[in-house]
Amino acid sequence: MNLLIIVALTTLLSVANSQAKCQDRDGKKTTTTSTDPKSATKTLFAAIASRDVGGIKGAIRNGADINHANRNYGMQTPIMFAVLKGE
Repeated sequence: MNLLIIVALTTLLSVANSQAKCQDRDGKKTTTTSTDPKSATKTLFAAIASRDVGGIKGAIRNGADINHANRNYGMQTPIMFAVLKGE
């Protein structure tokens, strides 16, 4: 399995798990992002397309929506796109 795919899947899944556990006292989800999630999601797809592991991690840290089905990439989520992009 391609190293990029392994890193992307591991990172996406660990972030998804940590975001699911991140709740305040009232049970509302809390997330901290330094950029617009929509912009971070675009960056995530671009980083996957260019095989930029650092860019993938950065986009996720900046709040990329890991469940977004992108119209420009055949309605694929980032994980689907990373798997299909692998060699």
